[in-house]
Amino acid sequence: MVKHVIPGAEFNSAARDPPPKCHPDTRIQIRQDLHNRIDGATRLIWIHGPAGVGKSAIMQTIAETVPTCATLFFSRSSDPPRNDSKKVFTTLAYNLAIANDGYYRYIEGRLSKDPFFLEKSLTEQFHRLFIAPFIDNLVAAGRQQWVVILDGLDECKNEQNDQCRIVDLIGDSILRHAGATPFIWVIASRPEDHLMAALRKLNRNFQDRPAEFWERGIPVDSDDAVQDIERYLHAEFTKIREESPRSFPNPTSPWPSDGDFLKIAKASSGLFVFASTVTKYVSVDRPASRLKLIVTLIDQSTVYPTSISQKPFSLLDLLYTQIMSDIPKDLLPIAKSLLGYYRLINMRSINPLSGLVYACNVLGLCQDEAYDALRKLHSVLTCPPPEAAEDQGIEYFHASFADFLFDYSRSQEYHTMKV
Repeated sequence: MVKHVIPGAEFNSAARDPPPKCHPDTRIQIRQDLHNRIDGATRLIWIHGPAGVGKSAIMQTIAETVPTCATLFFSRSSDPPRNDSKKVFTTLAYNLAIANDGYYRYIEGRLSKDPFFLEKSLTEQFHRLFIAPFIDNLVAAGRQQWVVILDGLDECKNEQNDQCRIVDLIGDSILRHAGATPFIWVIASRPEDHLMAALRKLNRNFQDRPAEFWERGIPVDSDDAVQDIERYLHAEFTKIREESPRSFPNPTSPWPSDGDFLKIAKASSGLFVFASTVTKYVSVDRPASRLKLIVTLIDQSTVYPTSISQKPFSLLDLLYTQIMSDIPKDLLPIAKSLLGYYRLINMRSINPLSGLVYACNVLGLCQDEAYDALRKLHSVLTCPPPEAAEDQGIEYFHASFADFLFDYSRSQEYHTMKV
């Protein structure tokens, strides 16, 4: 069954370590709302919001705090990509089999009779894995609900057709078999047009059964989000100061100043990805100097403090531009060629070619050149240690950095073409 599983997609996978998660004092209301829905009669929950508002952190935190049976965290920018639509249901079924002995015996029995049991269409997979075992009384679900989390559905490849098909299958199964199946489905995605159309369809289908379906949009700059950003920034800056005492010779002097703190909090405009990228960037080296650079960037920005909500990624783009500008000019072409290479293999899911050593060989680079070129990008991506570079490649912390690199209107001179 392993060949039908997306590796590294579980909430506790080493491939996602450390995963994004909510700061203990943030996103309290939506986390409570989700827990209430999971504990109640809701069978399908859909969280949607633009990139960078913290959907994956919310999903990770929920996965860690409920008796979850199965999780799948999509990522098109990971190495290798975790976004194969043909393996969505089989990956979830693998998780369920690990968690439930009865379900494990069901899968084992079916595979022993038919080795090609899983090699079916999405529709047939879903019926065999999530409906038939329960309506035919082949698996005892017990009284406890089985929570299934799908994060980042918009990053699932084959895009619109398969993404909408997955939603349709889940929604239809609840409408037809809610009393016979034990699942509570929790989906998170960006508000892409085709997914919002699927959402509207669900609202219509469940209008006579409103308790079973709940959706929640996460706005970019809500009051709760702004307050959560402030709590997060305060905690992270405190941590940076504690871990870098030599950078702050005067322990009684406040850092950041109240003015600088408020500028960064306001510039974040509810985007957790901006706040987290700032703190990662500042923590890497010379935190006081780097923070001053960020504040100067904000002060000089033509989009601040005007209506950021109309163009929420403007300051994030400026931050990414600043990070890219830190790469020495002679190393910039190397960095861009590596980023372009990983764009190509991630788009095509060419997993065996993802190791950094292989990438260097293909591009005609020395390994030390690659590490030098990527050294300034630790706030936006991870590089494997040299001893693991044979099998592991680079991975973005957030998909918005890849979006920035591959959109010329946003990245300009740092635009990265695929090799």
